[in-house]
Amino acid sequence: MEQYGAAVGMCEQFFQGGAHLVPACRDLALACHLNIAACALKVPGREEQAAQHCTFALHIDIDCAKAYFRRGVAFLTTPPEGQPPPPSGGGGAGAEHALNQNSQQMESGKKPPREVLLAWAVRDLERADTLAPGDGKVKEYLGKARAEARAASKAAASLPMPGGAGDGAPP
Repeated sequence: MEQYGAAVGMCEQFFQGGAHLVPACRDLALACHLNIAACALKVPGREEQAAQHCTFALHIDIDCAKAYFRRGVAFLTTPPEGQPPPPSGGGGAGAEHALNQNSQQMESGKKPPREVLLAWAVRDLERADTLAPGDGKVKEYLGKARAEARAASKAAASLPMPGGAGDGAPP
């Protein structure tokens, strides 16, 4: 785990120098962002960082199935607000506006509600499935994301309405 964290730090220093802006470096930058995301997914608590690097990769190649897959996994494995990350690593279309919106919300320090993260996971994994229809891992995680999204939606629907009367009226 320590080596993955060190690799992420070194790669981020590389990108701060602007090397990814040189056209000849685009393929290298894409590969680096995807690899940083893969490393970050293996380190508990780094899911948001993985999502950010996938978003950077999608700015380079909007049709990158791997970036959609890894970002979907990052959203799926991000623990709910107030819950610590799990002890072991996480899992191992979008218009540019949507890419920026997701990235900004994740970077703002405010973690979106679990239902939102699951919706983003489903959306990204569906896009990955469209771009790589034969990928069994994509289908596996898409099934997990859909099941978790349904369960979260059902749990939210069973909560009592504010106000106590169940009709949404204030107390």
